[in-house]
Amino acid sequence: MHVSYPIFFDSLGCFKKENGIFDNPLYQDFVIDRSNKVVWLGNPLRNKQSWQQYEKAISMLMDSGK
Repeated sequence: MHVSYPIFFDSLGCFKKENGIFDNPLYQDFVIDRSNKVVWLGNPLRNKQSWQQYEKAISMLMDSGK
């Protein structure tokens, strides 16, 4: 999958602290749209279904131009 949108990795955890992101690793990955609305939350590496949901969320954003 080729993604032309930016991907950010917050190695210091600043975003997590400022936005109250869960400590549970199952809910630390998310996809947001251009309006900063969370459209997917989970862990794409957890299982095949999670990965498919993650891919679907990204594809929908790419198709809609959001």
